[in-house]
Amino acid sequence: MTLDELSAHAGPKVVVSRVLQGDKSEVAIGSTIISQGDLLHAVGSPHDMARYQQLVGHVVDIDATAVPSELEARYVLVTRRSAIGKSVPSLELASRHNVAITRIQRGEVEMTATSGVRLVFGDRVRVVGTAPAIKAVAVNSGIR
Repeated sequence: MTLDELSAHAGPKVVVSRVLQGDKSEVAIGSTIISQGDLLHAVGSPHDMARYQQLVGHVVDIDATAVPSELEARYVLVTRRSAIGKSVPSLELASRHNVAITRIQRGEVEMTATSGVRLVFGDRVRVVGTAPAIKAVAVNSGIR
């Protein structure tokens, strides 16, 4: 099953940023195939996470961000007109740059980067990927 297929069953309100398969950590994109025993690093509201957990499995006490890998997470500021008013999924950053956008900070409020949230000037988006991929998003994809 892919993450897109899982999202179709679970609903779009949970965002997975990383998948740990054995000792390898990779960016979670829709086409990522997940298998039993994989660990998913996911974000969402407590209610949505409880529903997701019922479908996926139990919570484990492993910090996915502490597993050695080339992946990092950075906040990128939304300033380009081409991104304003769009949802994160509509920017297709996962397929174009192999990154996951998990959260949006708007002032003091932090929200999950789902299709229902439209970007506004000054939002900060949390980008998970390799350093070159994050830089490409900041330079080429309507946010910086």
